[in-house]
Amino acid sequence: MAVDDVLRFEREYLEFLRRNTALLTTIRDSGKLDDETKAGLEKALADFRQEFRTSEGKPLGTEPEPKKIGDEDVEHEQIVVKKA
Repeated sequence: MAVDDVLRFEREYLEFLRRNTALLTTIRDSGKLDDETKAGLEKALADFRQEFRTSEGKPLGTEPEPKKIGDEDVEHEQIVVKKA
């Protein structure tokens, strides 16, 4: 998912949960996240992912796989602080 879509995804997913499930109320009232609630959240997420569209209008999961970088492509820098 593009970085630009992350906040919108989060906002719309929470709204989806409020409209379509009692999961948020259950979590708030019980103060617990039990296995049944986790399963409900996973199902709700799967359902939401089916309807969410990126800013380009594409469904999730159709983005190209990011290019993997090797260790030789990673640079390290060291910060040295002089104590007074």
